[in-house]
Amino acid sequence: LSLMDYLALVMAKNTDIQLQMLSLETPKNAIQRAFGVWDPRATAQFTSTRATTPPISALDGAAQLKTLNQPLAMSVSQTLPEGINYTVSWGGSKTTSNSTFNNYNPALSSNLAIQFSQPLLQNRGAYVNRLGLMSARSRLKISEFGLKGQMLNLVSAAESAYWDVVSARENLKVAIGARDVSAEFLKLSQKQLELGALSPLDIYNPQQQLATNEVSVAQAR
Repeated sequence: LSLMDYLALVMAKNTDIQLQMLSLETPKNAIQRAFGVWDPRATAQFTSTRATTPPISALDGAAQLKTLNQPLAMSVSQTLPEGINYTVSWGGSKTTSNSTFNNYNPALSSNLAIQFSQPLLQNRGAYVNRLGLMSARSRLKISEFGLKGQMLNLVSAAESAYWDVVSARENLKVAIGARDVSAEFLKLSQKQLELGALSPLDIYNPQQQLATNEVSVAQAR
């Protein structure tokens, strides 16, 4: 397994990284929330009222007075980054009646109003009103840098673990090689001892060296 493949698996399978990625959602949502102060607001209201009343006097103009009233009101308001607030409202109403004295039936009316306001001291200027947005963006940057630092630390730790395993594997190979050399040297010393070319006391050094290398192999493994 190459180092790049190993690190790719670490990034894909590590739960801590996935949890840290989710931590960015809070500052991202804070930026959207900071924009909310400039969102336009629209309202609408409509009612329909129908009434039937008995005549009170001859001026009612009908044997049974029936009226229908339908008012409508709508408005849009928004605060701009400069602090300007505007409101546009319009509406109308429709009134019908079966009275014979009504000159206009149905009677229609409408209205329109436009209002502007500009703060002179508090909340005046785009820079002051964008402080919340800039703070939210700064917190997002801090979170991103923190996440990047944590991921770099995790990758560094994973890479160190990878090379530790490689080093341990190579150390095991070296220890096995040293043990094999010691075993062959012991066999050679035993043959020399059998032929009388080596003192019986000299056989202990190769045996000790082989035993030491066996311990090294066990430790490396």
